[in-house]
Amino acid sequence: MSSLKKIELGRNDLSGYIPPEISKLLSLSRVDLSENAFIGSIPSAIGGLTNLTILNLNFNFLSGCIPESVGNLTHLTVLSLSSNSLSGAVPAEIGKLENLSFLDLSHNALTDSIPSTIGSLSVLEKLSLNFNFLSGSIPESVGNMTKLTELYVV
Repeated sequence: MSSLKKIELGRNDLSGYIPPEISKLLSLSRVDLSENAFIGSIPSAIGGLTNLTILNLNFNFLSGCIPESVGNLTHLTVLSLSSNSLSGAVPAEIGKLENLSFLDLSHNALTDSIPSTIGSLSVLEKLSLNFNFLSGSIPESVGNMTKLTELYVV
């Protein structure tokens, strides 16, 4: 399975943990495990999937922090982690995802402030951070996001 490029298993009733061994599938460009019943944390080994362009894990029961290793996924255009139970801060490493056009972290339990590095996402068109427990102000660096057409932080 070393040449596997896509895992599209959304809208099923899959459960259990996302196995860290997924990181051995180095050719993956798309992972969609949305609308299932996965539990546990997002494995930090997912940061080894450096060819990923789409990572969709929304509508599961994932918990814990967003791993800092997500910053290694520099080819990502879509990152959707909404509607889980993710907690902790939005990692500053998110700012390394310079090809990202869609970022949805809404409907979780994220805390702390929005990292200023988010302003590095210069091609981002949609940013959803609403329905979390974020505090502080919106960073001035958001002004650098000239392609942004939708911003949700309520």
